[in-house]
Formats: sequence, C-alpha cells, structure tokens
Amino acid sequence: MKFWSKLFAKKETAPNQSDDKDSPFKKKYLLFEELLANTASAQAIINDLEKKLVCHSQLDSQELDQAFNTLIYKIRSILANLNLIGNNKYLSLQERLEQIITSQKDFLKDSLENNRPTGSYKKLFDLIIPLNLSDREEQNFPSGSCKTLQDIIRFSQEMARQEMSKLNEVAFKQLSNARKLVAGIPLHIYLIDFGGGIEGNPKHLYPQHISSIPFRAFLNGLIAMKWPEPPPIDMGGFLGMIGHTLTIPEEEILQTGESSFSFISREYMNCAIRLGYHFSSVEAYAGNYLNNNYIRIFFKGGGAVIERRMRRVRLLTEILKKIGFEKIKINEDAIDAHLTQQDKLRIEKKLEILGKLTAYTKQQDMAMYNEAVTDFYIKEFLTQHFSN
Repeated sequence: MKFWSKLFAKKETAPNQSDDKDSPFKKKYLLFEELLANTASAQAIINDLEKKLVCHSQLDSQELDQAFNTLIYKIRSILANLNLIGNNKYLSLQERLEQIITSQKDFLKDSLENNRPTGSYKKLFDLIIPLNLSDREEQNFPSGSCKTLQDIIRFSQEMARQEMSKLNEVAFKQLSNARKLVAGIPLHIYLIDFGGGIEGNPKHLYPQHISSIPFRAFLNGLIAMKWPEPPPIDMGGFLGMIGHTLTIPEEEILQTGESSFSFISREYMNCAIRLGYHFSSVEAYAGNYLNNNYIRIFFKGGGAVIERRMRRVRLLTEILKKIGFEKIKINEDAIDAHLTQQDKLRIEKKLEILGKLTAYTKQQDMAMYNEAVTDFYIKEFLTQHFSN
C-alpha cells in the first residue's frame, strides 16, 4: 500500500530555478566544448604535416619546430580538459604523451643538427601521424594502445564523449533552471540550456524558440509524427505485461513518473526520454568540424515480456542500420548505437528520423506478437520516413 501511495502521489514539478545546481553540468560541457575545439586545431596541424609528407614538400627547421610545439600545446590542453571532465581518470595518457615527446625531441634534434631533408623525418612523422585505433567506438581501449599523437587525440575525443553521455543519468530532481517545452506532443520535456540553445528569454518556451541545431532537428521529428494510441494487443501480451510488471523493481517503476529532460547548447544535445517503462537517450553534436560530430542513442526497457521486447530490439536495430549507424551494441533488451564523422546536415537529417522513430515505437512492443508483425512495422517506417 505504501508503494502505490508513493507512485500515485508522485508529481513532477520543474526544479527550483533560483538554485544553481546546474553549474557543474555546464562547466563539464564547456570543458568538453574546449576539448573539441583543440581537437579540431590539433587534427588540422597533423593533416597539414601529412599532406606535406605525401607531397615531399620541404619543411624548414623553424616551421617544423613551430608545428610540433603548437601540436604538443594543444594536446596537453586536451588531456587537461579530459581529466577535469573524467575526474583524473586518464592521467596515464599524460605519461604516454611525455614518452612520445621525448622520442620526438631526440630525433628532431639529431635531424636538424645533421641538416637532414624532410623526407628523412619519416620516423618522426611515424610518432605523430598514424592512427592505430581502428575502432574508435570501442569502450575499453587501454591508454597504452596510443602509440602516436593522433592516437592520443582520437582516444581523448572518444573518452570525452563517453563521459558526457553520463549526463543523462542525472535524476530530474537534481536539476535547476530547467524550462518546460510546450510542443503539443504527449511528452513532457524540460530543457537546460548551456548557452545558445534557446533564442532569447521567452516567458513560455515553444519550438520556434529552439536554436540548438541537434535538438531542433530531433524535435522536428517528434512533432512531425502522429503519436500513436496504444496499439491493439492480444490477451497473451496483456497478461504478459502484468506478469512482467510484477517483476520490475520498485525504484524502476517509480522512475516511470519522472519527466524527460535535455541538456542543450547551440551544437549539442543530451536528451533523456521516459515513455512509461521505456527509457531512451539521444546525444548528439552537430558542428562545422566533421570529426567532432556524432550521435549516440541508447534504449532500454518496456512493459512487455522478453520475447516482445526483443522483437522491438530487432525493429530498432534494423532501422538504425538502414539509416547509417555503424556501431550497434545489444545487451538483452538494451541497445547502444553510435554514428560518427558526419557533416552537420546529415546529423540533422538523422536526428529528425530518430525523433520520428521515438514516436513511432511508443508502446509498440505490446503489439509485436510474432516476427511477421515486426517485419511489417520495420518496412512501414522505412517506407514512410526514410529515403536514401
């Protein structure tokens, strides 16, 4: 009785806007944004060195020394930000950087003293340019795998993304300065603006006030859809749902009453969405530098029995593959999918599709009583909402 009282008495209200509890989240984002800026600058230096190496262009000693020093400065800044974001979890990367620097300086000094031509600097460039981390989305890279400066840059970029993804694990009650979005859809979303995500300071927040590039695209997809009523279910599915509900821990059932929310900026979004027993998150960065852009979507849960939830997993997986997600991990009824290195326009288009997919799949696991029905829903969505 006590449990049901807690569940039905729970009312989600906007956090106290006079609090400043969001400042640690904003600080973390600003560090992330600075890290991405330095990543782009460092990568540009490496690309220029690689181009000159391929073209056998001559580099005078002063030019090479300046490029090297600037690159090291940028990477040190990247690592400093990464450790601030990740609570000093990546200090071993700094040690690896110093080892590479020592090797580079010794070779550079010897080369310059002996007036060797640029072509003989290949060993030096081999410590800067090659990318050995072929699967940048792998979550368990040891820092020792970083053999070059480019490895360190890409590793740091991926670890920073993983740290930022944890923002959506925050409980709604921990947030302040959140503003409710009025969008005419059956989904209550509160927004926390890190800067540049909302146009002006409107009294009531409507879609036309959203200036966040990724969130605006995702929201356009949500709004474009006719949100489905609960689909017809067979008695087996209904009884299965009741049985499954009784196995869900109390804390997870209470979370179904929480509001959805999103951290946003001009180029970033991290949206945590709760639809009944379903939880999903969509994180994205959409800027001008292609290597910084990415989308990550996570989905878990459902009120149906495991067989129907796994059909929903198949539906989502096949659609995500079709729209270009190259890295999809499945753990029981949980999906974690990534997409990287897309230009801003492509990121926007894919986020709009994900918004539509979010609305389309609402409560659909209840209707997936066989594989043929699942196939039908996959084909229907792709036919109506996706074209190459």
